Amino acid sequence: YDFISLSKELAPPGSLYQTETMYTFHFKNMDKEFESYRGRNVAVRYIVKVKVERKFLPPLKQEQDVWVQFRGQEPISHES
Repeated sequence: YDFISLSKELAPPGSLYQTETMYTFHFKNMDKEFESYRGRNVAVRYIVKVKVERKFLPPLKQEQDVWVQFRGQEPISHES
């Protein structure tokens, strides 16, 4: 089950008239406090979900995991 969940709407509800629609987005100002982690008893996941409602047809749903890793400074190399 979800212990905590945060969502952000990328576009308001509307109509799609094209067969292909692209939405660009960035994770600016999102609370990515923790790195992604998958363990035996717990997982920290960041997911992008898409749901398209259609008249008279079931909705289209898709989700994709996004792996978050914080990168620090590279260690200093002491070559002789």
